[in-house]
Amino acid sequence: MESQKENVTVVGTKKKKKPMKIMDVVLYSLLFVFLWATANQWIVFGPQVALHAILKLLVACGSAWLTHVVFYGVVDLKEKKAFPSFWQRVTANHKLVSRNVPLITATILAIRFRTDTPLWMIVIAAVIAELVGKLIWGGFGKNLVNPVAVGFLLTDLMFEQYNRMPIYVDGVTSATPLSGIASQGWYFGSSQYAHFRATFGSWWTLLIGHAPAPSAEMARLAVLIAFAFMIYKKALDWIIPVLYLATVFVITTVIGIFHGFSLTYPLYHLLTGGLLFGAVFMATDPVTIPKNKPGKTIFAILLGVLTLSIRFGSVRFPEGMMIALVVMNLLSPWLNKVAAPLAKKENKVRVATYGAVFMAGLLLVFFVSFVNTGV
Repeated sequence: MESQKENVTVVGTKKKKKPMKIMDVVLYSLLFVFLWATANQWIVFGPQVALHAILKLLVACGSAWLTHVVFYGVVDLKEKKAFPSFWQRVTANHKLVSRNVPLITATILAIRFRTDTPLWMIVIAAVIAELVGKLIWGGFGKNLVNPVAVGFLLTDLMFEQYNRMPIYVDGVTSATPLSGIASQGWYFGSSQYAHFRATFGSWWTLLIGHAPAPSAEMARLAVLIAFAFMIYKKALDWIIPVLYLATVFVITTVIGIFHGFSLTYPLYHLLTGGLLFGAVFMATDPVTIPKNKPGKTIFAILLGVLTLSIRFGSVRFPEGMMIALVVMNLLSPWLNKVAAPLAKKENKVRVATYGAVFMAGLLLVFFVSFVNTGV
């Protein structure tokens, strides 16, 4: 018998959509935060500042991209690679440039800097972030610390006097919520609390971003929405940002109760400076954090402890998050190795270890705050 082929007709089949790449999810989330912050800048400062924010983003992206093109171009010249045309030389390393995700680094920088930051400072920060923070180590995936933190901190140190000034927009000088609290040594007595509310409003004003501040501090609600979106898309791990914010919240609650501050005191720690933005978009950098769960847990706790220790103990660096992140990034390989055996221990052993680390950190921050407030 001859075999007959059956004609099968498939009806109603649809091509499956390709899942979004992790870096695309992060970039779209950052753009959402940027647009939210820019809209708030339009409301608080006016259209000129919003336009300046857009220019900051474009300049940062262009500077970061050109840094990669020039860097790999120099490498090509050193290796004596020949190209038929100049344009082919420029585009030859397109994949290498894209793999190093310069747009993500540049967007974070544009959001993280002050509202009135001049464009030439953005250029310097972007070049430092890409060159010193990433390329000299071999590119994305080989860097030791977060590139944005490197670019931001080194630029901040070089132009310290400028970055410590109040925000100056359209002839009006305005302090930021962070500088307003930090100038009081993070002391939040009744008179300081009343003055802060009269100047900047309540914690809700800080959350929605209607207080004068850098871009990252004018989009906190957008950051939380983006965080939920990235978790849904499995673009990041929730452990570090959640435990980091929880550590800051619990420790500042204890300190606030001891000093007799308002019960909203911990909220002002979470909602001033770029702490919330950094927790979601910088502390989660997969390259510069521990790889195992115990390492991530201890990393998050110590990051919170170090952030608060710097906040309470240093007038020069009132935010604390950036320096704390760089220090913890440098400790990350060691912490990843030391904490790895905890993964094989019983739950009670792990919990006891985390508890011991937290209590030691609480005592350290409590001591620093005690000395700083002079209570």
